[in-house]
Formats: sequence, C-alpha cells, structure tokens
Amino acid sequence: MICSNCQTVNIEDAKFCMNCGESLNITCPRCKFNNPGNAKFCVNCSQSFAFRQKKTVSQTKNVIPKEYEEKLTIARTKQSMKGERRIVTILFCDVKGSTSMAEKLDPEEWAEIMNQAFDFLIAPIYKYEGTLARLMGDSVLAFFGAPLTHEDDPKRALLAGLDMLEGIQPFKEKIIEKHKLDFDVRVGINTGLVVVGGVGSDLYMEYTALGDAINIAARMEQTAEPGTIQIWEDTHKLVKNDFDFQEVLGIDVKGKTEQGKIYQVQGIKSKFQEVKTTIKMNMPLVGREKEVNLLQQKIESLRKGQGQIINIIGEAGLGKSRLIREAKSFSELTKKDLKPFGELGNRWDQIFGVSYETTRPYSLIKKLIKNFMGLSTTSDISKIRKNIIDNFTFNTVPPTKEVVDLFELLLGVDKGKNKNPLAGEGLKKSIYNELYNILEALVIQGPTVIAIDDLHWSDPASVDLLIHLFSLSEKLPILFICGFRPDSLSPAWKIKQIADSKFAHRYTEIKLETMSEKESDLLYSQLVKGSKISAKIKSLILKKSDGNPLFMEEVIRSIQENQSKSIGKAGIKPSEIDIDSIAIPDNLQSLLAAQIDRIGEGAKQVLQLASVIGRSFHHDVLTKISQGRNNVDSEIINLQQLGLILESEREPYLEYIFRQALTQETAYNTILLKDRRDFHKKIGEAFIELFPDQKDEFSSIIGHHFYQAKDSRALKYLIKEGDTANRFYANIEAISFYSKAIEASKWDSSIDLDTMEYLYSSRGRALELSSNFPEALENYKEFESLAIQNNSKEKELWALVAQALIYSVPSGEFNIESGLALVEKAKSLAKELNDQVTLAKIYWIMTNLYRFHQNLGDAQIIGEKAIKYARDLGLEEQLAYSLNDTAHTYSMNGQVTRAKEVSLEAIKIWRKLGNQPMLTDSLACLATISIYSGNFKEAYKYSDEAYEISKSIDNVWGQSYSRYTVGLIDLENGKISKSIKV
Repeated sequence: MICSNCQTVNIEDAKFCMNCGESLNITCPRCKFNNPGNAKFCVNCSQSFAFRQKKTVSQTKNVIPKEYEEKLTIARTKQSMKGERRIVTILFCDVKGSTSMAEKLDPEEWAEIMNQAFDFLIAPIYKYEGTLARLMGDSVLAFFGAPLTHEDDPKRALLAGLDMLEGIQPFKEKIIEKHKLDFDVRVGINTGLVVVGGVGSDLYMEYTALGDAINIAARMEQTAEPGTIQIWEDTHKLVKNDFDFQEVLGIDVKGKTEQGKIYQVQGIKSKFQEVKTTIKMNMPLVGREKEVNLLQQKIESLRKGQGQIINIIGEAGLGKSRLIREAKSFSELTKKDLKPFGELGNRWDQIFGVSYETTRPYSLIKKLIKNFMGLSTTSDISKIRKNIIDNFTFNTVPPTKEVVDLFELLLGVDKGKNKNPLAGEGLKKSIYNELYNILEALVIQGPTVIAIDDLHWSDPASVDLLIHLFSLSEKLPILFICGFRPDSLSPAWKIKQIADSKFAHRYTEIKLETMSEKESDLLYSQLVKGSKISAKIKSLILKKSDGNPLFMEEVIRSIQENQSKSIGKAGIKPSEIDIDSIAIPDNLQSLLAAQIDRIGEGAKQVLQLASVIGRSFHHDVLTKISQGRNNVDSEIINLQQLGLILESEREPYLEYIFRQALTQETAYNTILLKDRRDFHKKIGEAFIELFPDQKDEFSSIIGHHFYQAKDSRALKYLIKEGDTANRFYANIEAISFYSKAIEASKWDSSIDLDTMEYLYSSRGRALELSSNFPEALENYKEFESLAIQNNSKEKELWALVAQALIYSVPSGEFNIESGLALVEKAKSLAKELNDQVTLAKIYWIMTNLYRFHQNLGDAQIIGEKAIKYARDLGLEEQLAYSLNDTAHTYSMNGQVTRAKEVSLEAIKIWRKLGNQPMLTDSLACLATISIYSGNFKEAYKYSDEAYEISKSIDNVWGQSYSRYTVGLIDLENGKISKSIKV
C-alpha cells in the first residue's frame, strides 16, 4: 500500500505509514468511500473530515505538566533532536469500531466525542513524559524516548497505557449510556529504532520510522481486544519484571520474517516500584571485597546501637543496588555471637526512586510510608485509614485524627474540599514532625535500616525531609543507606554534602569505581560459564563493558541471544557470529542516551562529532571538523567535568578518549546515516591535511573513515592495511581489510580487473590460511562471475584454478569429482590461451586430487609432470609446491630417498621466498620421511623447527601437523602417554 503523504510502499495490511506515520486510509462515515489518509474531505461525497485534524495547542496544552512543558520548550528551541536515530517505545491507542459508531452520529457530534476522549488519552502521555506525535481520527500515536530519553521509557509507556484504560472508564460509561454505543479503546506498544524528524512549534513532533517498529506497534493495537494493552516481545523483555502478562497466541504479524511473541498486559506487579528489577543473571559480586566488609562492619555496629549514614555513590551499573542487597543479606544471617536480625525486632525498609517522579513532591517519602504499612502500588486505597491506625499504633496508643488525616493527605486519599486544612509551611512542618515521631517510635522497637536506592531520581522535597530524619542517627540505632549516581545537579547530591558536613562522625561514603582488568576477566569467566564464546568475542565484551558489571552482563546477554538466533542457520557456529553486527542492548542504549540528553546542547553536538572520530580522538581533528565553532575547547572541558571523556595524551598530539566505549557507541548511533557519512569524509580529509607526513601512520584510520563515508579513496588505504596484515599472517584482519577494499572498489567504475584479481586472490589466500575453505570457494566463484561479465577468459581461468585448488585440499570441501571437472575445464581454457604457466599449476592440483583420493600411482606420474613444467618454465614458487606435494607420493610409494631429495629442495626454495606456512609444511613432511627412514633424531629436529615457526605465525594446522609426526615416534617407542600429550 502506497502512502499518499510520502509515497512510501508499506506492507499490505498496514494501518499507518512506516515512514511518516500517516493513516493510510479513512472510510467516509457518510458514504463509506475509502479515502487517502491525508484527505480533508471525502473524494466521493465531499464530507468534511475536520474532526480528524490535530488539536490546537490551546486544546492540549492544559494537560502537559508544567515541568515537562518546559523541557519540551527547551528541546524545541534548540531543535536538539532534529535528525537523530533513537530507540523509542511507540504507543498506539484507538477507539475500537469507530467507523461503525461514527456513521450513527452526525460528524460534528462524533468529532466532539473524540475530542473529549483525547483529553483522557493525552494526559497520561505527558504525565510520563512521552511525546504526542500525532492525533488521527480515532487514534493517538505517542513516543516515549524522544525528544527526551529516559532509562525506563518502555515502563513509562505501559504505565501511560494503563492510565489511559483506567482514566477513560467514566467517559466510556457515559457514552454507552447516552448514545448506546459500544465505546472502548485499545492500546498497542512496541520498542524499536526510529528516526526523529524535528520538534514542531506546537509541542508536537514529526517522526519517520526506520524499519518496521511503528508498523508492529500499529499491529499490536489493531489486534488487541477492547480495554486491553498488547505488546511485542521487544518491549516485553524490557519490562517483564515490572508487570504481569499473558502470552497471546494465534495472531499473525505480517511482514515479520521470524515468529515473535505477543503479550497482553494484565497489570502492574504487586511490588512494582517497591522492588527494583532484579539482576537477571544472578550476577556474582566481584572486586567489591573492601566495600562488602565495610557494610558488614556497619551492620554489626548497628546491632550494638550505633546510628549510621552510608552513601554508596557510583555510575549506573557499577553495583550500588547489588551492594545494598548484600547489606540486607548480612542483616538476615545468623552469626554465632548474634541472633538473626529479624529476631531482634528490627526492620529493613527499602524504597527506590523512579525517574518519572522527580517533580512530584514527597513521592519518595510516600513510598516509605507505604512501606511502613506494608502497602504496595496495587493496594486498595480505601483501606489506607485502617492501615495507618494498625501500623502506627504504639503501646496500645493509636495515632491521633490529625496524624491519620495528614498521612491520608500524603497518600492521596480524596476527602473533598476543606477536609485537610493544612497547606504550605504548616503542612510541611506537620509532615516533618509526624514522620520523625513515627520513625522514632519504630526504631525504639529495634535496630532499623532505611535503604533508598536510585536516590538521584528523588524529588527535592523528599531529600530535604530525609536529611531532617538523619538526626535520628545521633541517638537511635538507625542506619540510612543511600545509593545514587555522582550527579552534582541531582537533588541527591545535597545528601552527600549535608552528610559530609553535619554528620561526619556518623557518615561513611563508598565510592564505586570500575573493575580492574583482572576483576573484569574474573566476572566474565563466571558469567559465561558453560557458554561457547570465542576469544575474539570475549575481547569485544571486555572492551565494550569497560569494567562496568551491568554493561558486561547486558552485552553478554545480547551476544548470547544473537548466537542462539544465528546458530543452526546455514551451519553457523558460535565462533562465526558477526560481532560487528551486535548492537548495544536497548536498555543500555536508553540508559546512556538519557545521560547524553542531560548535557548541554553544545556539549552534546561536540560529543557526537567526537564519537564519529572514534573511542579516542585528536583535538585538532575535532576542531577542524567542527565547522568553525568557537566553543569547542570549552565544551571539551565541560565533557571532562561531566566525566564523559578523559584526556589521554598530550604529546605528540593532544588526544582524548571516551571514558566508556558504550557512551561513544551510543552517541554515534544517534547520528543519521547520511550525516555520519559526511562527517567520516571530513575526518579522513582532516587527517590527510593535518598530518601530511604521517599518512602511513594514520593509514588505517584514514581508510576506515573514507570507507564509512563510502568514498572510493578508501581503496588504497585498505589495500595497504590488508597487505600489512597479510605480511604478519594476521589473517582475520587481512580478510576484513580486503573485503572492505572489494566493497570500496565498487564505488569507482575505473578500477581495473587486475586490481580486482589482486584483491580476490589476497582475500582468498587469507581465508585458506584461516582454514575457511567454504568462504574461500565462494570468494573465487564471485571473481569468476566478475571475469565472465568482463569477457576476460584469462581471469576466468584464474578463478577456475583457484576453485579447483580448494577442492584438492584435504578439508571438508575436498571433492575429486568437482575438482577434476574444474581442472578439465581449466586445462581446455589454458591450452586455448596457450598458458603454460597455468598448466603447470593445474598438474600440481591434479597431483593432490589423486593423492588425497589414494590414487598414488597417477598422483606420482602427474606430480613429476608438474615438477617438469615448473622447472622448465623457471617457476620457482610453483616448483616448490609441486616438489613438496610430490614428496608425499614418493614417500607413500616407498621411494624414501627420492622423497627426501625433493623435500629438501622445496625447503630451500621456501626459505628463499620467506613463505613461512609452506616452510612448516615441508619441514613436517620431511620429519615424517625421516621417521620412515628410521632417523628419529632428524625427525625431531625438523618437527621442532616446524612447530616453532607455526606458533610464531599462529598457524594452528602447522602446529598440529608438526607435532603429529613426532607423536608417531613416541608411539613407536611405546611411550603412549607422551605420544598423546604431544
């Protein structure tokens, strides 16, 4: 279906355009004609669709919380989100059966109903700081994650959806009663990648969606039952610990290549917000021995009656919550000299700050009060009075009516106007006094711990009251444990300052740092225990996580999920997963994007530019590509103060580095692809201009940036780096460089076929040395097609011989039928072209095809022919190959002396040519021949040299083959255990 607004082609049953979000059709309520989605009047009968238009800002502005409106205004003024990629949670809400209902009413009457309904549907979006992207005839489209990203946007979207369903109930009943219409709404939610288009002047935002994320959200809404919320699995995995769900079966999501799971939201968990999402992998505690011991000491001091204040300060993911949980475990354990914590009558109360309550006065304190009473978010509000009386009755004395009224007011019990006369300073004073008295009475019953996690999300009023309660630690056994991030702009920072100054004698500060390399390695080993993850992927995990336990846990989970989806497809093995395709997990990306959003716009733009340069970046390069910005240096200082970047070098160049690799990756991921390419191009040019005499030094960097820019200038740098890697037998790196060079060659039509042959030949050889014969075969087939397209029989012949060579190697690809078929085709073409050099190579390939097929007679005859051709033509390298492999046939045919002669000649040539892999092969062969002649000492000598060379170039096959030969000696001498070990 083609969108009439932007001409994007959508899947067949799409309701909204995947590119612009526009409704793809509208049925006229008068004549039933199906009109395009952006129609203002019916094409058939001219019926006005005015009721479908967006509300004006005056209609919706009154539902936007003042604080969020200010944030949106700042975003709009700075246009900070114009043209960025974002992980966003998409919410669709519509009225089920609106078309049939609308036809029963006058369009103006229906428009009035929908406008009233929108008031109920829009308010929850703004309450949880979502963005109203679009209003349609019967639908609302909202985004959570832009222009402001929050760590918990999926959770906010579900809370908004639940509020929508609850809030519209009275209106729904009114419409049913008045108009006899089956009026109800349904919600669909999905989380995915979108491209943000810009902030409009009326607090609306326009979006385009990348991929099918928006269509899936629409599909969730279209298939949801009235009065329910339906979500896709991508959102479910991010919120499954906070809500109750029921899996929905039998719904087909067209356009999806893989089967996904759909869930219906049943409601929030009974301990929602009171119990923070637990660590899913039961993460071990590594590198925190000092902190754990300190917490244990403070718990024991508390048992002895000493009040304490502990602040655990650290960046997201460093283990603040984990340490608090550890402290709780100490309070529950029995020691020989102490009774269990619970038997002393004491208590542990723990609450958590959440990001969408930072502007709600006393939101954190309300949780503490509910915790005292054993209430949760889902508790019946009508029972609060009884709970207050039951829980705050001490020594048979119930709380006064004023106290009950006060706490009812705090907890949101609506008692009508003038029922709670306290307000302003009087109300604040009463709250302070009564909560102090309540907590004091509780602590008198036994040692008490008040643990507050994520305090950086607290509202200022709760922080001030908490500081007031700190004075209880001077006279009673109460321990306050506060966990928060090192953000000097958050209300929690006041906790640190006051505790450090007024309560220094009671105060302990635990500042968490990232893990050391040794600790990271230990945690990694524990997290992946039993999993098959290659050394290269391990290196990636350690690099990306940068010593942050949570980051490591999430990256490992992402990779394991990637592997589980990939393994089994076309025989993919765990070690073959494309690690470059593994994205940052959505929850981490949202967490880091939220941190980036909180910095100033100028600093953010500099951070994004720096992220394109790389994890480390040169000051001069950043300045040059910043298009004349005068404030780059001041923003760099700002970013250092915020702890996002560090100065890494001053000489010979001023250089900085991102403190977290994932921060760099997240900032980079927000940039539009077209803008990235432009920046990469400018960076490549900047390096050439700024360092004209160090182009060799920066060759790989320049090549990388031109490659990312899709600039054909990348080709020469990529070839250079590939050749360098090839010389050092760094085969994986060589394959990567040559592959990129092949891709870059396609951007320049002037690249000749000789250059292409060099690239395919070099990549093919590196693949062979890595024993990746299937890909090597595909590599040569690809070049064969290219040669045929260019009508080049010479290049076609080369490709045929290269493929035949793969079939002649003793690997999983060995196939004498396929090999001989190619050989015959190649021989015919070589004779047509009178190519004697290639014929020499063909005979050598035939030697191996017969040899490994155990046709040793034909193998020796063809081998001698291959040697003669190569010797007569003066083909030194080809002669060495033919000598080396024919030596095996001589040896296996019992002609040991001749076998030794040709092996020694081959070794001499390999040493001259510097071909290390083939030198090890000939040495190992000679070791075997020495065994057959009974010269064990000589066999050990050749084997040892082959093994040492193989180790130096990381040639696993060479190591195995060279030691196999001497293993035969030990076996012959009866030293079975030694033979097995070798």
